[in-house]
Amino acid sequence: MKRPPIRIPNLRTFADKIHSSIYWLVFSKINDHELKSIEHQISDLHVQILSLLSIINKHCTERLGSPADLSTHSFRIYLWLEYLSHQTHLAIHLSALGEFLRILSEQNKKISIVPEKLLIKINYSGYLYRRQIIQGKTILQINEAYITAPLEIKKSILSAAFSRHQSKHTSVIKTYSNNSNFRRINKQVSGAPIANLISCRGEKYNLAILFIKLNNEYFQDQLSQPRLVWSSRRSKRRLGYYHPEINTIAVTKKLDNKNTPRLLVEYVLYHEMLHQHFGIKNYNGRRYAHTSVFRTAEKQFKHQKEAENLIKLLY
Repeated sequence: MKRPPIRIPNLRTFADKIHSSIYWLVFSKINDHELKSIEHQISDLHVQILSLLSIINKHCTERLGSPADLSTHSFRIYLWLEYLSHQTHLAIHLSALGEFLRILSEQNKKISIVPEKLLIKINYSGYLYRRQIIQGKTILQINEAYITAPLEIKKSILSAAFSRHQSKHTSVIKTYSNNSNFRRINKQVSGAPIANLISCRGEKYNLAILFIKLNNEYFQDQLSQPRLVWSSRRSKRRLGYYHPEINTIAVTKKLDNKNTPRLLVEYVLYHEMLHQHFGIKNYNGRRYAHTSVFRTAEKQFKHQKEAENLIKLLY
């Protein structure tokens, strides 16, 4: 029986409160408020983070699942909180936000934004950065992996977010996202692999069972089980995808029915498992997923031609 993602009531609201606490804490610090008060606020913030993590873990355990059974957005929140629960990481995060606010203060004559109408959220979203206006308030999201970026990259993010002429800045920002330092922080935030326990079950197929079979047959059980989900994303041709940042393999839920041959689902899953196995290669600023080595391995799938013909029948 299909099991939907676990839902934590008001999780986004709680996460936004932590973002707001971080924002005002750092704003106070760079405006020379008393250090003792700041240290106390940091301690309270850490307690808030640990408390919310405890609520999430308890909620998932009670439903016989894991945090990987949350929706993708909620799972990203969980990974972000888990990362910040380490005080060293929290300190780096606070320092990075301080840098962004100081840069913004220097540019304030051009941007003209008052602190009460701004919120900078350094989080683990799927965006490199994103600026929105919500109820008259400017919300700027910046990917957590930029926290150790050089000052010039941070300046470029703010310039791109608040300028009408973004192209000269966006190319620099995207290039840095292929930097080893960016990938290192990404890996730290994503943490150790977490397998989901219930949301991998569809109406017809259980992706975890298929993964175990394919892992044994083609990978000598060397792959750690990632988060396996049935995706509701609408795409005419894309049947699956692998998100290395959150260690997730998604298969389109339109294949989860009694009319879909098991062979086809296994082939789509195998394709994404190859992405997990080989990763994505970066060369001259470009990313390559379907390398010659990848294509050779793809042909090792038994009955590949039959599976490819089944895909053609879908369109």
